[in-house]
Amino acid sequence: MMAVVLVATPSVFVSCGDDESDEPMTTPDENAISFNFLEYQNFKSSTEHPSRDGFDAARIAIRVAMYNSAADALGITNFDYRTVPLKGKAGDETKLMNALDATYAQLKDTDMQGGKMELTLRIGEQEIKKYVFDKGYKAEVIAMRDTITFENQQLNQQLYWIGNGEGKFTYTEKCATVIGTQSVYDGAVYWSGFAISGRKDNTFATLDPDQYNSVPGGGRKSDKFLVVQGAYNDYECITFAEPVKVKGMYCANSAYAYNSMTKGDVISGGPFEKEDWFSCNIICLSENGDTITVKEVKLAEQGYDLNRNKLIEIWHATSMNAENVKTIKFMFDGSRKNDWGLTTPAYMCVDNIVVEHYTAIVR
Repeated sequence: MMAVVLVATPSVFVSCGDDESDEPMTTPDENAISFNFLEYQNFKSSTEHPSRDGFDAARIAIRVAMYNSAADALGITNFDYRTVPLKGKAGDETKLMNALDATYAQLKDTDMQGGKMELTLRIGEQEIKKYVFDKGYKAEVIAMRDTITFENQQLNQQLYWIGNGEGKFTYTEKCATVIGTQSVYDGAVYWSGFAISGRKDNTFATLDPDQYNSVPGGGRKSDKFLVVQGAYNDYECITFAEPVKVKGMYCANSAYAYNSMTKGDVISGGPFEKEDWFSCNIICLSENGDTITVKEVKLAEQGYDLNRNKLIEIWHATSMNAENVKTIKFMFDGSRKNDWGLTTPAYMCVDNIVVEHYTAIVR
């Protein structure tokens, strides 16, 4: 018999507040189990309702343990309790979900006001595991804040990275994965989606390596930052291991786009005039691919006089506060276009993406 003990705490939820600090709020317990943002939303709404007893965090924690035990008993690998099993024998998914539904129904209807509860997980007639826990305890739910800084990636001699070879490449840090593409055509190397840079120069003279320069010069209080280029492939995005709340990020003009806007180039024509504009839409998508929110970053705002340096020249704090986000995509637009689309270089620099997720402690 396995005992699952829930951590007693005087406060079920630790509020994140509106602090825009780049630092993580707290360090997770080594035995912590993270759960989906939707699970947290359900928990929070139920505990705030006056007719509820406020112990849904305990139910969630036990439910996580049951998911894992049932998956182990069925020999299901690559199992994530937030999703369906990825590998397993035919019919195992149905068995698993039926067992969980039946067992969780007991848990949901139980009076949690004290004493002990014994819960048995069965798959069909087979007893898999028993859980005994104190009904008077509440699980501790902690709001975690991660800041994605891009500092972990090794760079080449020219201080940038666009993958280690031709094809799709990924960079993973904490709960986020950046997906870009490197391609080779006629002996030349190209990239789309994203690059990681550690360059301090803020000028533009030649495409390589100056396309990896930011106008502020370097990252936002850091060595490295993300260079965003208009995506050529639908998979090019930032994706999260589980839905999160995107608090915000820092955005800046790239030296490449800034040079085109202030000095002009052979493709886009002369320098920007007052009626010209250039922006990037940051699109937050749900797990189902639905648009949650779109945040426009005005890299050059229409009507501004360039002689007064009104383009974004610093790391600009961009607040998002978008909940239940699984994917972020970037889409550029502007006033300078031809028959093939935007002529202003579709580039922007990003750093310190701040997200929040939630953790339930089970010991």
